[in-house]
Amino acid sequence: MALEVIPEDFPALSATLSTIHTDLMGALEGTSIAANPTAAASDLVSQAAAKAFAVYHAHFYAQAAPGFTNILHGSQVLVPIASDYAGSDESGGGYVTGAAAGIVPI
Repeated sequence: MALEVIPEDFPALSATLSTIHTDLMGALEGTSIAANPTAAASDLVSQAAAKAFAVYHAHFYAQAAPGFTNILHGSQVLVPIASDYAGSDESGGGYVTGAAAGIVPI
């Protein structure tokens, strides 16, 4: 299997990811308060629904924000990676290897 890497495209990809991150964080921050559930009334059903959705709200936003931060981190490393890859490729050392399935710490 061949993989074609075009390091010249990495800065544009970096800018696109940075824009996506900014847009997603703006949407996340803009919806967090509005999405925070409050009870519609004082009855037991409304109170229970608000509590249940509050747990979901906290979990969703706790997971989304770090994911968006990973997008930003990816955008920040693409330009240095492009120059490193181009430099190593010119000297005949550019290569890509496979990796086992799993979670890669960032």
